[in-house]
Amino acid sequence: MSQKVVESKDVERVLEELSLKAKKAAEARKRVEMLLNLLREEYEDKDFIRPLLGQIMEFNKPPDLDIPIDELLRVENSLDSYSKSLDEYVDKLSSLATSLEKMLNVLEKVESSAETLERWSRLIRNTSPHIFSENARLLGRCRKLLESPGYDIEQYVDELQYLHRELTKQLNLAKRIFMKRLKKIGEKIAFIETLFQRMRHLGDIQVQEKLQRLNKRLMEIKSIIERIESEPLSHEHNIAVLEKEIETILTEAKKMSERIMDRETKETLAALTALFDKQERALNLSLVVDYVSKRTGFSKILVLEKMYYLAAKNIISIKVKIE
Repeated sequence: MSQKVVESKDVERVLEELSLKAKKAAEARKRVEMLLNLLREEYEDKDFIRPLLGQIMEFNKPPDLDIPIDELLRVENSLDSYSKSLDEYVDKLSSLATSLEKMLNVLEKVESSAETLERWSRLIRNTSPHIFSENARLLGRCRKLLESPGYDIEQYVDELQYLHRELTKQLNLAKRIFMKRLKKIGEKIAFIETLFQRMRHLGDIQVQEKLQRLNKRLMEIKSIIERIESEPLSHEHNIAVLEKEIETILTEAKKMSERIMDRETKETLAALTALFDKQERALNLSLVVDYVSKRTGFSKILVLEKMYYLAAKNIISIKVKIE
């Protein structure tokens, strides 16, 4: 055991014994004073006993402390100063404990955010290389700071808190980028679904069988994308491969559409889709025909002919109301 530890134990022992003995002496002195007062009060008015009691008390005085009063005062002042110093030190230790707890709390947040950001960054590596590089630099700073904590705890906590804010900002950005990518994929799948829906009554049996095969695979991909949306960090799919497959399905669908539907019919359908995608109410037939005619450049007669064809094939639904 080191000398300092021994000295510390000796100080503690002496202070404890001094405290106990001082308390014991003070209590004994109080009992003496109490008994003396009791004797005086009891026999003060007894003329016969009072002189005798005075003589007895004269020859039986309470013992004096063999330490001068000024020496006791000096010890008292020294202990008072020592006690205040200990209180100040306790305050410092309490403050240190609070700071360390705060540092540990922020440290855990930084480590968790850094790990999460690293996983999200891998998801955007190919689509957003610039953001991926920014995240890599930030994670490098993070590792360096975590490996070299400073002795100034308050300053270190401030640096950790700033780093945590930066990690959170980049994490949210990475999430937005990735979810935006999934949203675009979902929109493309929805577009192909609409295209398949329009083609469901067109073409021969071979066309319909191929359409069913393509649609089945499209629905499988759609299900995968939905699972990725719900658990982005848990999937093991290559999104770039899925995107490429969706593009292949779209290309095949467009080729099939071109073979089974002439240009005028496709453009009429596209114009109608553009119009009613923005409308939730019924429109006057003449307004619809005028809009499609202006958009496509086709005559109104041709527009009506193509609308009838599309309705007859159940690609669109036209409802008539005469008032």
